[in-house]
Amino acid sequence: MNAAFVLVHLGAKPYPDYGYDCIEQIRLFNEAEPVFLLLDDECMSVDNERLARTRCTVVRRKDLRTTLKHRFYRSTNLMRFKGLRGFWLYAVERFFLIEELMRKFELGNVIHLENDVLSYFEIAKSLDRFRSLYPRMAIVRDHDKRCIASLMFIRNQRSIARLNAFISYNLLTRRKNDMELLSSYCKDKMMQLPIVSPSYAARFALVNLRNERPRDSESFCKNEGEFEMLFDAASFGQFVGGVDKVHSAADSRGFVNETAYVNPSKGQVNWMRDAKGRLCPIFRFDGIEDKIANLHIHSKELCKYRSDRKS
Repeated sequence: MNAAFVLVHLGAKPYPDYGYDCIEQIRLFNEAEPVFLLLDDECMSVDNERLARTRCTVVRRKDLRTTLKHRFYRSTNLMRFKGLRGFWLYAVERFFLIEELMRKFELGNVIHLENDVLSYFEIAKSLDRFRSLYPRMAIVRDHDKRCIASLMFIRNQRSIARLNAFISYNLLTRRKNDMELLSSYCKDKMMQLPIVSPSYAARFALVNLRNERPRDSESFCKNEGEFEMLFDAASFGQFVGGVDKVHSAADSRGFVNETAYVNPSKGQVNWMRDAKGRLCPIFRFDGIEDKIANLHIHSKELCKYRSDRKS
């Protein structure tokens, strides 16, 4: 029973420097598990030597067999008409490519990370919990109407195929992005990873800066005790590292996402070294500490928050 990590980079833009930080951070905690980086055929600027040192397998789009669902998506989606050089098109298309990659290499138990995410856990120690608690898929939802695929657990090929079928059926009349499509698909608490602890919810209640509250608060805390760690959609990463410089060149560390039900400013994000000397983030409030499994570093400055930095 093996796990694998999968990252995706689409379009002609060079593979970003922070993506290598993401992969090298995976290796700090997961020495044996395979890591796959799926690149578009048009992406010609990539540091193959640096990837080779991490034993990362690079796969090109042309090496995969395109499914009918994927062809349908390419021909009918409306996201191509939204800007950002195809960003919204690619954000959804990656799920079809992940399915094709899983089929080609017969993968199961996949952890998909976005390239600007740092992970701080050993999947070998958590895999049984992922599998027992999430029979199909696990995602990070920070609002009733939004999932951010910073980290996803995909149980098997059938799981991702079901998601892609759902995406295909919802393309013709709705111009939804990846966050909205995932949220529509993953409505039950059996797919949600915990973003806060029950202690936080009891102390502060789950309410965002728009004064919105979830329909079911428990779904945002469920399974925190089993994992003994929290998962970050974007709020913790934005609080620690600020927002993407595309949006603001100023120092935005301490930013509180107005949509997310969890507010990191209610406590502190501290750093502690584990038994192997790796720096790991901890969310602390009222004397309670929760380990954070991943940080979505929206600022793209991943090098500042790696576990092998000096301090």
